[in-house]
Amino acid sequence: MMRIADRKTEILVGKQEVADDAELAKFDAAVERLQALNLDIWDAIRRFDYPM
Repeated sequence: MMRIADRKTEILVGKQEVADDAELAKFDAAVERLQALNLDIWDAIRRFDYPM
C-alpha cells in the first residue's frame, strides 16, 4: 500500500508498506461498505425521483 500524507506545507507521497492479510481484509470490507452505500444512494435518487 502507498501512503499519502497531507502536511501543513506539503503533501508526502510514496512511502510503501507491504499489506498483510488483515490489512487487505479491512480494505476489502471498506470497499464493500462503499459499494453498499453507493447502491443505497442510487436507490434513494430513484425513489425520490431526483433528476439524474
